[in-house]
Amino acid sequence: DSFHTLDTSCYPYERIGSYVTDEAHFDSVMEHLRLTDEQDFLFCLTMQNHGGYTYFDFREKYGAPTPFTNQFSPATEKVAANFCYLLTETDQALQKWIEELRNFDEPTVVVFFSDHLAPLGTDVLAEIGLPITGDEAHWVPYFIWSNYGGIQPGKIDLHAYQLSPYVLTELGLCDDPFFAYVESLRQAGIASDETYDLLSYDALF
Repeated sequence: DSFHTLDTSCYPYERIGSYVTDEAHFDSVMEHLRLTDEQDFLFCLTMQNHGGYTYFDFREKYGAPTPFTNQFSPATEKVAANFCYLLTETDQALQKWIEELRNFDEPTVVVFFSDHLAPLGTDVLAEIGLPITGDEAHWVPYFIWSNYGGIQPGKIDLHAYQLSPYVLTELGLCDDPFFAYVESLRQAGIASDETYDLLSYDALF
């Protein structure tokens, strides 16, 4: 029904580096949730951790620690320090937001996922020892959480195209024939020889 960007909002968004903070995004989501009494669907695309990770040295700008010392080249240490600092900021903002939602008086479900791995650079990935090809170079973490206990804990590995059908089915809202078909195929895979789990947010803290 509406599309909001920095150009269409007067909200005073704080930035880390070049991008709006995740905390500011979460605060904006809460503001929109409180504006209506009816149910809402909000898709929030954050940018804080998008990268690249060389436009500032966060150790100098924000006092970020160096997570790995005397192990990697100065260029890799800078990227790792910047990225780990951003992850720490997200983790703290996310915990604060979830605590707000625990006390929010509407049944709420959070589906939190990354649409791609961090673009650290092939040289950095190779030096750290992270995969740059194959499935391991494409899997990203996600979690599903509700403030009313409607999501069963566990861990399930999903392809991106399976996420929406799975969530809607869990919520009893999957009335779309295509999504229902995709979910039936996933469940058929579970019934054969594949193992799936669902990562709960509460297990992270």
